[in-house]
Formats: sequence, C-alpha cells, structure tokens
Amino acid sequence: MNNEQFLKKFTKALSPIASDERENIINEITSYATDTKGNLFERLGDPQALAQQYLDGETPTLPLSTKALKIGKRIMVMIGLSLAFIALLVWLVFWWLTKDDFNYANINADELRLDNVNWQSATVDSNLNIDIIRSKAVFYWSEDNELRWNCKGESNIGLVGNSITIENQSCLIFLPKQQHTIHTERAAMVLVEPKANVDLTIKQTTLRFADRGQSYYYDIQGSRLSLGDDLKTDQNAEIGIQINALESTISAYR
Repeated sequence: MNNEQFLKKFTKALSPIASDERENIINEITSYATDTKGNLFERLGDPQALAQQYLDGETPTLPLSTKALKIGKRIMVMIGLSLAFIALLVWLVFWWLTKDDFNYANINADELRLDNVNWQSATVDSNLNIDIIRSKAVFYWSEDNELRWNCKGESNIGLVGNSITIENQSCLIFLPKQQHTIHTERAAMVLVEPKANVDLTIKQTTLRFADRGQSYYYDIQGSRLSLGDDLKTDQNAEIGIQINALESTISAYR
C-alpha cells in the first residue's frame, strides 16, 4: 500500500468526524508523510485502525520523524562540541600550569639569580606549612634559614607565621634546609634536589622531582595515581619524601 492509497482509506474512515477536525487530522498525517519521506503503512500500520483511534477520542503518538531525528542529532552535536570546548579549556589550563619556561634543574639559570629585584625574602625559624592552589611552583633548597620567592600572578604569596599560601601564582621558591609540609590542589610542582624530608598531600596535581643524581626514599600512598617508571626510590636514602596523593601524576623531571 502506497501513501496515496493509505490517505484515501484513512480519510474515508474518518468520515464520522466533523469536517474541520477531520481536515486538521488529515493535514497532520500528510505533513508527517512529507517529513518522514517513508511509507505510511509501514510506519503507522492499518489506516482504518489509526482512524479508529481518532474516532475514539485518542491522540496517537506518531513515530519520530526524520526532521525530529535530525534536530536530535543537531542537539547531540552541539552538546558534543560544548564538551570538546570545555575539554580544550581544561587542557589549556593544564598546559599553562605544566609548561616549562626553562630547565628548572639548572640552578645556574638566569631566572634563579638572587640579585634579581623581583626576589623577596623572609627569615624562617621553623618548618613551613605550604598551601598551593591553582598554581605552578618550583622548589629549591638553600643552606640557610631564609625563605626566598619570586612569583608572578594576581597577588603576592600569603606568609603568616610559618604558613604560606600560594594561589593563582607561578613561583620560584628557595626553602630553608629543614623538613616542610606541602599541600596542593590543582597545581603543577617541581622539587629540585630536596635537601630535607618533605611531607606532601596533593590533589589533582602534576608533581615532578629533579633529583640531580641524588637518591631519595619515596613513600607514595593514595588513589587514582599515574606514577612514572622513571621515579627511582632508594630504601637506604637519608632523605625521605612522604606523599599522599589523589588524582595526580608523579614522575621524575627530565
């Protein structure tokens, strides 16, 4: 049965319905036929049975049209593009946090010269608690009790007593040669040849170690980690690195 035959039988079966209502129903089915470009009998079944539903006061649910399917596909494409755009933004932020401006392991780099006017300092008499949030930080160790930093970002680092907060910054930092505690969230960090024990709690962070030939004992705990094969631990090393990590990447800096 072709569409013309279907509509002829369907129209005849609707004859008990008032002409205005019948015309609206027929126009609906005709538009549906035009939109789907398919065989109405195959899609809607027997025309008399369909007409009977209208006679009984029901409003049949027509199968999705090609137009509706196309709209659905367009919506899915738009959602996919939106998700891709968000993923790109996340990647750009990650790239900004992890990109290297120079070789951090080179302690003779011009960026580390302490006669640079951008360096700031403070005397520290105890172990430091350091919070790093949405920032990039590279840590070095000095032989004295002086804390030195050189940061670029929206504001200066917050130093209160023995606590430091680094947020939305890109910093180079020299720490006193003593044990420190570091907490991070959504950060990128490089530790260059630590000269004392370090206790780290990191979340959604990229952490790299530049050992410069030194041996360390790494005690790494946590979940959803990516641990590089190039990070070598030495059970007999004098300096220990304690790490509690979540959704983070830990590797050697090369």
